[in-house]
Amino acid sequence: MSQHRVAVRYAKAILDLAQEKGVLNEVYNDMEFFEKTCDDNPELAAVLQNPIIASYKKLAILKQLLTGKVNPLTISFFEIIAKKNREEVLYVTAKEFETQYEAFKNIARAQITTTIPLTDDLRTEITQVVAKATNKTIRLYEKVDSNLIGGFVLTINNNQLDGSVKSQLNKIRKELV
Repeated sequence: MSQHRVAVRYAKAILDLAQEKGVLNEVYNDMEFFEKTCDDNPELAAVLQNPIIASYKKLAILKQLLTGKVNPLTISFFEIIAKKNREEVLYVTAKEFETQYEAFKNIARAQITTTIPLTDDLRTEITQVVAKATNKTIRLYEKVDSNLIGGFVLTINNNQLDGSVKSQLNKIRKELV
């Protein structure tokens, strides 16, 4: 079975259990923390993917890393996965859990890329406009890219609105050629 299919099943199971136990938001924060930790530490991701390293060693690393920082339910979930020798799906499961949680809570992720950081007023205005257009709660992620020259690129659930000067210049260049 593919990693993604396994991750979908594990994510659904932990989502249901966390909801039943009343710790859904905590587990969501834990999964975000785990994902960010793996993104920031490629060595950890490599260890979890390595079939040569024993599961009990991977579990010891996870426990040392996460104990006291995440909900006990999350640690128990990671223990179960490790005991089944499926540590390689933990990262994908964390991402899938976030996706399922956001669908359950009617949340959409939006990323805005601009040439300069947004002001608080502009951030609020963009969030409100996107929330109204999508009828969802918006989690806005910001990225600064000076190559845009000006304007913005807004991505919402894999749909992109490109209002950057760079894009406009490229469009004009193609028309002239």
